Amino acid sequence: MLQRSSLKIRLLATFPLLVFFSSYVYAEVMDKELSLSSMYLYGLIGSVVAILSARYKPWLLLLALSLPVLYFYGLILEINDPYVGPAILNEAGPIYIFSAYMLSAFLVFSPFIGTICRKHNMSLKSDAKR
Repeated sequence: MLQRSSLKIRLLATFPLLVFFSSYVYAEVMDKELSLSSMYLYGLIGSVVAILSARYKPWLLLLALSLPVLYFYGLILEINDPYVGPAILNEAGPIYIFSAYMLSAFLVFSPFIGTICRKHNMSLKSDAKR
């Protein structure tokens, strides 16, 4: 019986402390996101790999674009979320959001750039044969 009452006293004593200290704990959004430099690295490497894939082996685009497209799609969804988006803007600033959109657009257009390079190279080879 003594153990139960001491357990109740401990719970009653720690509960107000937990309530008091929980007001100081909050989750930051940017702890769960990539840093700006990592995002640039991921976006630029993904875009270069997509350009080279479209240029030399177009069927590799399915593999080359799968991870970067999924990452940037998720990031754009989080930026446009009504609760997470303002927190990202507050913590990381407008440059983070601008960079996310810019790198996403570059990732989307990089296969077209590679395809244009492929077509240009094919026309140069056909002109050289003449």
